[in-house]
Amino acid sequence: MEKKQAEKNLRRKTPHAPTAGERAAKVVLAVINSVRDLLASFKKARPGAEVIHHKGRTLKSAGNVRFTRIMLVEDNVQTAKAIIDMLKHYYAFGDVTIYFATCFQSALAFFGHEDIQMVIMDSDLHDDHGDGFVLTERFVAEKPGIIILANSSSRMANNRMVSSGARAGIGKSHEKLWAWLLANDRAGTDG
Repeated sequence: MEKKQAEKNLRRKTPHAPTAGERAAKVVLAVINSVRDLLASFKKARPGAEVIHHKGRTLKSAGNVRFTRIMLVEDNVQTAKAIIDMLKHYYAFGDVTIYFATCFQSALAFFGHEDIQMVIMDSDLHDDHGDGFVLTERFVAEKPGIIILANSSSRMANNRMVSSGARAGIGKSHEKLWAWLLANDRAGTDG
């Protein structure tokens, strides 16, 4: 009996050549893992949407922050990060939620499900579904009076968005955005 058990154990420990099916399964798993890793790194580099809750200090004055729900539509992650950081700095007082969308579909989803009060819109989205011009026209049609700030590096694109319903063209200038906010939502600085 012990001899049979020893032979069984020996057979288990002896490596066998992988079968064709086992080799194919290893190749398929390697491909799947590579694709998964590639998609995960792409998602980190370019998220489709993110919600950022910014909690500023308590307002000292009797005023309220006018724009508590801001959507940023920007497909360049570095540009978006700079704008988000600037908004957090500007809104040192009061609570603000920033809905960050990198693509057409994410922007539509936020606009359809959240009570967005102001949009900072990039005109030249690299998206097959549409660009900032299409979104601006659609948002203005769905919610007349919505505040949209054209955030394109092209003056011509900003002017076109303003003629489509955007309130102002600020370009990629943080100074212009800051000045616009100071004129329209001073409570964020508790001024």
